Amino acid sequence: MALKDPIKIEKWRKWGEEYRKRPEIKERIRKYGAEYSRRPDVKAKRNEIRRKGHRIEYITNYRRKWQKDFPEKVRQYAHDFKVKRRNELLDFLGDKCGKCGFVDRRAFQIDHKNGGGSKERKLVRAGLLGVMYKMMKNGPVGFRQKYQLLCANCNWIKRLENNEIKRPSLEYNVHEIAEKTSRGDSQRR
Repeated sequence: MALKDPIKIEKWRKWGEEYRKRPEIKERIRKYGAEYSRRPDVKAKRNEIRRKGHRIEYITNYRRKWQKDFPEKVRQYAHDFKVKRRNELLDFLGDKCGKCGFVDRRAFQIDHKNGGGSKERKLVRAGLLGVMYKMMKNGPVGFRQKYQLLCANCNWIKRLENNEIKRPSLEYNVHEIAEKTSRGDSQRR
């Protein structure tokens, strides 16, 4: 039975410390440790752990050497893996734009419904695609509530309308642009 009272727990902890400081108890603990380490099952377990450590080191070194010797294969594998993950995410999110119904996969972008994608990328500092994939596998309902699939045009329009762009050179007044294009004021270069 575990103790739940913090006062009793502290009392037993102090008693244990004092008990282990006694010379006869110290000697008994040392002898038991020596006997324990000589047991065949303990030796086998210790050796197995050592072998595992060497095996992991060997595999790591082998992987590094292989990556150095065959960089084009590494790049190709990484590309194929990324494409496979992205395709699974696109299939999961519906395989068409959530606003206009566009179906060409080359133009799809995974959008944060409530914005905040740049903050998330800064927090992750690594492959956001991998993090999204894990989220999709672990909690599909929450994933669909947080992300949506948009084509590039709809995504940029949404970013402009919601003022999600922080760079001053890219901030536009959407209504002003719409008025200019409807009047024919826009000039092409």
